Amino acid sequence: MKKNYRGFGYIFRPRYSDKKTGERKVSEIWWVSYQKGEKQIRESAHTANESEAWRFLKDRDGKVHEQSTDRPRNRAHYAG
Repeated sequence: MKKNYRGFGYIFRPRYSDKKTGERKVSEIWWVSYQKGEKQIRESAHTANESEAWRFLKDRDGKVHEQSTDRPRNRAHYAG
């Protein structure tokens, strides 16, 4: 099941070729992809459970937003 929340990121299971047989396979482990500023980040969710992968992505998304709102945008505005 593919859920897609616009601007939120997504989860996926990468495909790879088996070195012995050459057969295309799908990884058991879920990965997440999201954006941090202008940079696209992809990392393993370290789980084979889709629900846990979504929780991992939501946690990462929250941390990205916390970091972006911690810094003042205009230093002159905050100067005393």
